[in-house]
Amino acid sequence: MFENAPDNWMDRRDYPDLPEEAEQALRAAALHWEEPEKAEQYLATARELADDHLQVHIATYKFLFYSHQYEKACVAAQSCIDLILLKRQIHKPMLELTPDDAPFDTFDPELRFLMNAIMAYGYCHLRQGTMKEGKEVLDLLATLDSAKQTSVLNLLDIVDNDAEDE
Repeated sequence: MFENAPDNWMDRRDYPDLPEEAEQALRAAALHWEEPEKAEQYLATARELADDHLQVHIATYKFLFYSHQYEKACVAAQSCIDLILLKRQIHKPMLELTPDDAPFDTFDPELRFLMNAIMAYGYCHLRQGTMKEGKEVLDLLATLDSAKQTSVLNLLDIVDNDAEDE
């Protein structure tokens, strides 16, 4: 549990469009980070209450990533990607995206988040050892991110240098 959490932390509302019970479940998951089974139960509750809310999927991804559950984190990152694509009315799979599908070179917060979610998805593939899939995703992101808003080129340099060392 958080030793230094503010007294009102559980009662605070940061996401007014998220049902209150779902937001409380996300906060409870954060409080029980050190108890993975409990945290996952709270995250599942949040998904049951608000499966269409991006913040629920972000919290799920973060928990899975930081607990080194990379295969499950890939699924959570993909759900974040799918939600943004749906919201932006981009009706194609992530791997078929092109720079013409959206103004990726702008500072649009949703598109920046989408690119970061794509990078997270690719990185999780790398972490679980599915290098080919991860590199394919990161190469795609490099074509989308012409304004260099992500660090995908740095990550690709590392991947390429590791491949050369083998």
